[in-house]
Amino acid sequence: MTANPKQLALQIIEDLWNQKTPALIDTLYAANCTIHTPDGVLHGPSGATQLYTAYTTAFPDTHYTVEDVVAEGERVVIRFTFAGTHRGDLRGIAATDRSVAVAGMVLFRFANGQVIEQRGVWDSLSAMQQLGVVQVSGKHTVVSRATLPEEGGSGPGGAVPGRDSFGRVRQHTQAYPGVRPATSGEGGHVSRPRVRNARTSRIPGGTTPNPSETLRSGQPSDHRSPMVSVQV
Repeated sequence: MTANPKQLALQIIEDLWNQKTPALIDTLYAANCTIHTPDGVLHGPSGATQLYTAYTTAFPDTHYTVEDVVAEGERVVIRFTFAGTHRGDLRGIAATDRSVAVAGMVLFRFANGQVIEQRGVWDSLSAMQQLGVVQVSGKHTVVSRATLPEEGGSGPGGAVPGRDSFGRVRQHTQAYPGVRPATSGEGGHVSRPRVRNARTSRIPGGTTPNPSETLRSGQPSDHRSPMVSVQV
């Protein structure tokens, strides 16, 4: 008799992830399943294996604590807390040996006892803060250059810029609060992001943006932020 969806979802959390039993993937995931994550979209048991390998490599002591479970028909939603110690490469970030605890949720949709759709979300910003990769001060998100991969993939962890956690080429850059996404110019140069809606104040010889009034007015400005936009 096929287990009910709630039991199957808990089996994925407890047996696959917490007990580290990747052999269950072929049984629990349908050949045509789709897996949506903050890092990208994956497909089939091979995609589930990529997701599992990426995070258990970065956090070998990965553990999920189930906080809430809601099941209706073939759909199950689990609210969880992820905990682990960063001892392997993560998105090109070399091991920091720091521990993280991150909140998240995942929705599973089942058919014939297997996952056919999975949608997971988690607090990536909190994870990066706990790893020391980013710092948030007021309205700004500051990325530590020391943790970023170098040009050509020679940086920490050997990651290739422009690729996601699974080694695939990214199709977009992530925008940070208050700035526009970076755009590539000739030769692959990435332009600095632009702060919008800055109020300008008059000075002899012209105008200059008033940083204290940034984002408070509807007047556009050519002031450029010193913050860089990167892929994380």
